[in-house]
Amino acid sequence: MSAELDRTLEALAEAQRRAMVGLLRASPLRSSDVAEALSLSRSATSKHLGALRRAGVVEETADASDARARVYRLRRAPFDELR
Repeated sequence: MSAELDRTLEALAEAQRRAMVGLLRASPLRSSDVAEALSLSRSATSKHLGALRRAGVVEETADASDARARVYRLRRAPFDELR
């Protein structure tokens, strides 16, 4: 197994992170929207999104309407490698 695949699987081993991936499959979301949809605190959401970002599963960009907010979207490459 490649190191990238190991990182992806490790990130997806946690149920809340898999739930986040499920939400982000539909469309990119702000971190606050992810927190609200999953009834998580913002700090827990930040922790999980950070782990997904470090694993390369999601990418983060600034929200065009609010530079303080971050928008998260799935990266295709890790899921292509899983297949």
